[in-house]
Amino acid sequence: MVAMEGGKNAMTFKSLFYDFVVSRYYDDEVAEATADSRSRCVELLSIESGDIVLDLGFGSGLNQPFVAEAVGAEGRIIGLDASSAMLGLAEERAREKGYADRLRLIEGDARKMSELISESPDKVMTTLFFSVVSDWQSVFSASYRLLNAGGRYLVMDTFWQKPSLAERFLIMRYTAKAAVPGFKPLEANCEDYYFENFPPDIEHGFYIAVGRKPFRS
Repeated sequence: MVAMEGGKNAMTFKSLFYDFVVSRYYDDEVAEATADSRSRCVELLSIESGDIVLDLGFGSGLNQPFVAEAVGAEGRIIGLDASSAMLGLAEERAREKGYADRLRLIEGDARKMSELISESPDKVMTTLFFSVVSDWQSVFSASYRLLNAGGRYLVMDTFWQKPSLAERFLIMRYTAKAAVPGFKPLEANCEDYYFENFPPDIEHGFYIAVGRKPFRS
């Protein structure tokens, strides 16, 4: 059974908006369109059997069928999100797909991560989240501190400096920002830093950035 933690203290305007609006259409609009990029993220994270993976901005759990397969029966997934409705979709997906026993869901504000999570993950990933969350730099710093030395951190998001009219509408629909440079902290702090556009031949697709936390202090 999925372990669900947290509660009403997580509520923000955005979490309520995702609860009552975005959760109604998110999977229909996003699941198929992002499946290949999510699979690529898991590949680049180099997840090993038995790993603990922290997924920030967990949403409806679209990453998790890929992650669950990679961590295997002995691994665990921690999903943090402020929207109870989105986490409800994730819980349902986990039960349908058969990995609910490996999943810990936390309803909470990622900016208060230090109050919500004490264990150290082997991998951290965040997809389409830094462009939505307020004070994303603090969220990165807190999650990076949690990450085990030698662990890998991955960000997938958009970086559209000059979004088209259609892209502006999409951004507004998800209360996101167009050009949040979520890859910059990885570039500054990580070893083996790697960046790619996905798909590589589309100018305004996603970027995927990944790096390894150094063993040295």
